Amino acid sequence: HGKIIGEIIKNKKSPEDVFFPVQRSLEKELEEARENMKDSEEKLLKKDIINRKKAEEKLSSAENKILELREFLEKKGIMPETGEAEEIGSRLDLVEELLDNGRKLVDSGKFGEAFIVFQIVVQQAREIKLLVNASRDLKIRVRLNGNRNGEERKMGDEREKDEEKESIKGTKGRK
Repeated sequence: HGKIIGEIIKNKKSPEDVFFPVQRSLEKELEEARENMKDSEEKLLKKDIINRKKAEEKLSSAENKILELREFLEKKGIMPETGEAEEIGSRLDLVEELLDNGRKLVDSGKFGEAFIVFQIVVQQAREIKLLVNASRDLKIRVRLNGNRNGEERKMGDEREKDEEKESIKGTKGRK
């Protein structure tokens, strides 16, 4: 204020002559700031729409994968009474819980996080199907958590050693 008043007194100008150019300059800067803000909002909105669409597409993919897995399990005749089915059922429950969490993330606008959760759901459903196929088709017991317990490991190691000894005996007899 002091600078503007000093300008008026020093140059013997009217207040309008000093204030009008300053006012025009400020209005111009304000208009530019509004335009920049509007452009930024539009860019964010477009990005948000794209991310929402991607998350919703991945949600649909995850839902389809779970449906496909349920149909597969039914076709394979996996019943809830069997130990295998209980293990699969609990894993499937976890996958469906992840799916619900992903839906909540979409509802709260966290589309990137939701997309990742839905990708994990698809991956887990594929893994369950793969493990069931391995268990059934290869006639092996595949633990769904990926581990064999210590007793099974010891028995397997002993079996391998016995097979190796038999193999060595067989080659000595041929010489």
